[in-house]
Amino acid sequence: MTFEPAAGGFSDENLLSVDQRGFKSIIQQEAKSFLKGQLRLSTIVKSVEWSASGVRAVLDDGTSISADYAICTFSLGVLKMGDVRFKPDFPDFKREALASMTMGTYTKIFLQFPRKFWFNTEFALYADPERGRYPVWQSLDMENFLPGCGIILVTVTGDYSERVEALSDATIKEEAMSVLRAMYPNITIPEPLAFKFHRWFNDPLYRGSYSNWPASFVKQQHDDIRVNLERLYFAGEATSENYYGPSVVLKLDEVDEISPFSQDISMEPILKAAIWLL
Repeated sequence: MTFEPAAGGFSDENLLSVDQRGFKSIIQQEAKSFLKGQLRLSTIVKSVEWSASGVRAVLDDGTSISADYAICTFSLGVLKMGDVRFKPDFPDFKREALASMTMGTYTKIFLQFPRKFWFNTEFALYADPERGRYPVWQSLDMENFLPGCGIILVTVTGDYSERVEALSDATIKEEAMSVLRAMYPNITIPEPLAFKFHRWFNDPLYRGSYSNWPASFVKQQHDDIRVNLERLYFAGEATSENYYGPSVVLKLDEVDEISPFSQDISMEPILKAAIWLL
């Protein structure tokens, strides 16, 4: 990922979305245009059987779905953890590539108070003797965000995110409050009205927040993650060289991102005959 906007990287503008409908509304509106009863919700795939003749997905209720092709967009974390069993197993080169790429965990912890008592900038940094302990604070109670909301959030990442997820909500809230009170020792800070965060690392549908390229990860390993296995195709944010990260939309007119070896293949019949494993 590049930091140069002109090269397709991060924007110079702050693009934090505060739309109360959430990102899901974009997908839901897109789906309305073509999904007519083909979508299975609240269904977990337990295993996938793949071969040169087709693909069969076995669901948690014991039923199965068969198709000529399957497009797999399970998160890197799910593939690494083995939450879905593939039959036959992936070849050694693909398992080595999946093991080499890391799944980042990025935890945002939200607290809402009766009124704002903190900094007037968007961000503030807290330095603690313990590395990674509630360091980045962000105010949503600002112009162009949610003025008057009384919401502040703190971000933890990596190993500290995994540590936090292993604690109870009460313990995490207590720790976050102790940091706020250390930041503002002369203010009597009330208990928050609301407290919320998501345990991405322990969520069996995600096993983390987004893929991350470690320093030792090379392009050949990324190609090995992307490569198709017979009629089992791979897509999703971890397979993209340019747009990996927490928020990715795959357009069908950019479907060459599915595989580095699919440029000579007409994708239209595959998409029509495929099950999409999300």
